[in-house]
Amino acid sequence: MEIREQTPISPIGQSSQEAAAERYRTDADYRAAHDRLAPYRAIARAVILARVAKRLTQRDLAGMLGTTDSAISRIESGERAISLETLRKLGVALDIV
Repeated sequence: MEIREQTPISPIGQSSQEAAAERYRTDADYRAAHDRLAPYRAIARAVILARVAKRLTQRDLAGMLGTTDSAISRIESGERAISLETLRKLGVALDIV
């Protein structure tokens, strides 16, 4: 008997990835916002990976940058622009300069 893995289905019948892909295809405003935020999502992934590799919490990293853990959470969400100064501080704190 063959066992197949199935993609988890939400209560309304689509995974969140499927719903996002469909919205991207059909909604020009969503597509524009998604594309505009792409660089910040890439930064967020890099920050998360570097922070976890160094075994730091968001609070630890916030302390190193002189900010709050909620500010780090916003950066790691990839949904907001961040300043060049913050990028520089992240690079120094995480040794990714």
